Amino acid sequence: MGWQRANVIAGPVVEALEARILLEAVNESQV
Repeated sequence: MGWQRANVIAGPVVEALEARILLEAVNESQV
């Protein structure tokens, strides 16, 4: 149960971090 709860919390956080990293990479490549 603990792992499922951790996955529910960590999943969106990891996705948000990946999206932020991708956005930063795109911004750096444009400059």
